[in-house]
Amino acid sequence: RSTANDTASAADAAIASAPEAFSQGFSIDEAATFVEQATTRLVLGVGDIAERAAGLRGGVGPALRALESSLDALPANITSLLRSPFQLGRAVVDLVQIVASLDTGGRRTQMRSLELMVDWEPAEVEFPVRTPQRLLEAANRTAILQLVRVTAAAELARAAVALDFTTYEDAISVRDSVSDRLDALALAAADRGDDAAALTFDGLRRSLARDISLRGSNLARLYTVRLSASEPALVLAHRLYGGDRAQSADRVTSLEARSASLVARNAVAHPSFLPAGEELSLLTSGPDVRGLAA
Repeated sequence: RSTANDTASAADAAIASAPEAFSQGFSIDEAATFVEQATTRLVLGVGDIAERAAGLRGGVGPALRALESSLDALPANITSLLRSPFQLGRAVVDLVQIVASLDTGGRRTQMRSLELMVDWEPAEVEFPVRTPQRLLEAANRTAILQLVRVTAAAELARAAVALDFTTYEDAISVRDSVSDRLDALALAAADRGDDAAALTFDGLRRSLARDISLRGSNLARLYTVRLSASEPALVLAHRLYGGDRAQSADRVTSLEARSASLVARNAVAHPSFLPAGEELSLLTSGPDVRGLAA
């Protein structure tokens, strides 16, 4: 079974269980007016961060229309949603998933928009006295933030394993960046005593690390060289990747593509004059798995 499918399954499971977990930790029953008002502001803040995240993507079509509809519905239905925690949980999950589904900007931009939601941290409210009502307000805040983070983190893991990596270093950089976020979320949940959420984040991290590490093992590695004398990029590409001397059209095209990639990667001013004495970043001609670890 594909490890990418494992990550997708872990994301699906995390999202499916999120509304119910949220409903167990959220309530405005017998809440004071100021608690309901603070909770309302926080829920509307979810809409604001979703709109900001979507702004990184742009977009047209059904997903954008669904987002606009959801953003309009959130304030219109806020009173009834607050009194139905499971439905509120579903509404927030749907909002995050719509942002994830916007189809413009590419996978990297999708990841940045989801990272923005994972990292969302509204201004902390200072409570001079920890009364029961203030504790209820704090519990609702934690439940809402956790719901957004679980959903956005699950979609972030899904987006990360769907990336097309060009090099081992690219794959491992993405793996480590997303894993660090998931690890921090797991530790924060464990510190709060929320073992279920900690296990969810840790499960996403382990699935993602396995998948990207496996894919990275099959990718070329970056390394650097210094030329003793200037030479054309195509000559260096031929020397590094040329293999036998048969001049097939496919082989010539491949060498030209490698030459162009070398020039672009190193921002060389002219492809006929690779600089001598300066570090040039190159790709190995095949996979190099030394140092790979999940």
